[in-house]
Amino acid sequence: MVTMKDIAMLVGVSRQAVSSALNDNNSCRISEEKCKEIKRVARELNYVSNNAARSLKGAPSKIIGFMGPMMGAGLNSALISEISQMLIAKGYNILYNDYTYSSFNAHESMLSLLARGVDGIIIYNSEETDVLEAKQTVPYLFYSHNNHKYMDVGVDNEYGSYLATKHLLDHGHEKVAFMTIQPSEKGSCRYFGWHRAHAEAGVNVSDDDVIVLRGLNGSVDMTIDYLKRKKNTAVFCSNDFIGAKLIKVLTQRCIRVPEDIAVVGYDGYAFSEFCPTSLTTIIQPIRSQAEVGMELLLERIKKKELHSVPANHLIKPVLYKGASCGCNAAPIDSFYRINTFNMLEKDAKMNFDIDII
Repeated sequence: MVTMKDIAMLVGVSRQAVSSALNDNNSCRISEEKCKEIKRVARELNYVSNNAARSLKGAPSKIIGFMGPMMGAGLNSALISEISQMLIAKGYNILYNDYTYSSFNAHESMLSLLARGVDGIIIYNSEETDVLEAKQTVPYLFYSHNNHKYMDVGVDNEYGSYLATKHLLDHGHEKVAFMTIQPSEKGSCRYFGWHRAHAEAGVNVSDDDVIVLRGLNGSVDMTIDYLKRKKNTAVFCSNDFIGAKLIKVLTQRCIRVPEDIAVVGYDGYAFSEFCPTSLTTIIQPIRSQAEVGMELLLERIKKKELHSVPANHLIKPVLYKGASCGCNAAPIDSFYRINTFNMLEKDAKMNFDIDII
């Protein structure tokens, strides 16, 4: 394995000079040309920093551990990708540990990362936050949306669902049904935001106005019958997948969207623009979550801060208007410059240089 000492001998400088150049140390006293030469030789020799050895010596390993559900909904992977890009630009490497789809539980996943000498750990939507917080030996950061007791950074989903419901009520609908998959959603932030919008409008809603798809066994016929029986003219869906599929099945049944039933989704997926009627949705800003989280974690690492008081940064979501709510959506007038991205926010910025946030 190539070492800094090898590079120093080839370039004719000290090992300390090589270390300073490769770590972009501002106190490095060698010339800019010599720094470039050191980096060139390191690349040619395929030099790899021994982060484990650095950690044993008490130096930062420049590794951040990331644990949480990496698979599943693309919203998670989009946030992980954004954070990773920002940390890599700061000179860090990333270790992922998906305990949700492995034999590890959350505690074992954390211990596995700690054993690799990480400088800090990012934990996404874990239900074992109290155990993880107590066992930490490095600075950490909790991303969550519902567990406010241990949340450092999250999205204000109560406000987001309030925004979606109020938008439909402002279109003149007397009441908005809330469609979700799990019965547990009745106690969620999105449920409370939906409820608050109705309360402000002076409209009474109950759990009978919540359409739980699992309770209907996912049946399209039973769902349509429910909507007809309740005479619903507007539906707020707890995610874009439900919203997009609802538009499809309504269209198949010759029920017009938004003329007969208006629909709003949640999350900000790029596919919302390509539904039979473009889906109005609530965007959970990815970049803002990543920026706030990265800065907070790096500050904690700098201070060697353990057992931090939860920061409780709640990022405000944004309404993105399609046509499914009754608004006049902007027509699509440009194809892609590069490949597509799964979230509207990223897709608009990378392909069309538009900041929709």
